[in-house]
Amino acid sequence: MPRTTLAQDGIHGDGGAAAGPMTVTGSVTAGYTGTLTLGVDRG
Repeated sequence: MPRTTLAQDGIHGDGGAAAGPMTVTGSVTAGYTGTLTLGVDRG
């Protein structure tokens, strides 16, 4: 799988990645878990 930057991924290209950094834990054998904290604008 080719590497894709946040600026190229079609989701975070507008700078949204700074609003919700992702934490990934785990290993190849046990599997990975990602946690992403996002803000919600109710306006």
